[in-house]
Amino acid sequence: MVRIRELMAAVRKRFPDDVFFTSGEDSLLGKLDHYKTYDAALMCLDDGSWNILKEKAIQNFPAERKGQTKQPFFNLLNEAFAYQYLLRKGLKNVRFMKEDGIIKTPDISYVEQEMKYCEVKSIGISDDEIKRRYGHDLDGQDFDVPDFYRLDFFDGKAHTRLSDGFLNKLLIDVNDAREQIAAVKGTGIVFVLARFDDFTRDYIETYRAQLRKFCDAEKDVVLKLEYMGNDIIGS
Repeated sequence: MVRIRELMAAVRKRFPDDVFFTSGEDSLLGKLDHYKTYDAALMCLDDGSWNILKEKAIQNFPAERKGQTKQPFFNLLNEAFAYQYLLRKGLKNVRFMKEDGIIKTPDISYVEQEMKYCEVKSIGISDDEIKRRYGHDLDGQDFDVPDFYRLDFFDGKAHTRLSDGFLNKLLIDVNDAREQIAAVKGTGIVFVLARFDDFTRDYIETYRAQLRKFCDAEKDVVLKLEYMGNDIIGS
């Protein structure tokens, strides 16, 4: 796992007091499929794109989401999945873009007869799911989880369909991505990696049907369902 190890070493050097990537983590790398999955995507990047994404990820390494340690960092790495997708589609000159500093540029440029752009978004598990799994709110305050909300008592019916809240968040993210592409007077696709509260994937077929309907209505959107595997829905 060449690039994951390179990234971990760079993070340790830049943030020596952060214990997330300790030397003990190395012994886990061969066992954790998600690291292998990320590394496979990162290995697709050309050297210039890798350097851009690596530096962006390192700069954002200290950022955290309560209940989801280092999620902003891994969200940035999710951009490699979009790059991988574009390559597999046979598109040319796929490159990460340097941030402008004034205009918030799209993440990736590519050529499909003409120059186009891809903006990448990630949707993680909901705030309610964080409360349910970890027993604290997003300010880090612990609370007693009622029996009806505890993991061993939780009514799985809440996961049978993607909620209106999830679909509304998805639409907001897609529109925000379109604005970033429009800011450079371009066209292209929005690539979204979505993680679901239902980690068992019991209702994934229902989710797929809902998301296909979303993509039919919202053109030029590609959805990757979870980071493992190649479960992708496109417009």
